[in-house]
Amino acid sequence: MVKEKLPTCKFTLSTPTLRSDNGKAVLTVSQLSKHLLELDIDVVDNNNIKSKHLSRKGLHLNATGTRRLAKNFLEYIRKN
Repeated sequence: MVKEKLPTCKFTLSTPTLRSDNGKAVLTVSQLSKHLLELDIDVVDNNNIKSKHLSRKGLHLNATGTRRLAKNFLEYIRKN
């Protein structure tokens, strides 16, 4: 829809980060990430964020995870 309404606008989506607090959510995040990467759009791939990057509850990023996410965005920006 964005491409149709604003054809000169460049946008990028980010795959959701891993979570390990809920089995259904884990599956949904995995499926959504796979789908986004298959589309013909620019995507920041966060598949390198692992469980060690999550807080104890498995939902939010810890400090290392936040740095990894920022690095993913910076790498994307530098390439584009």
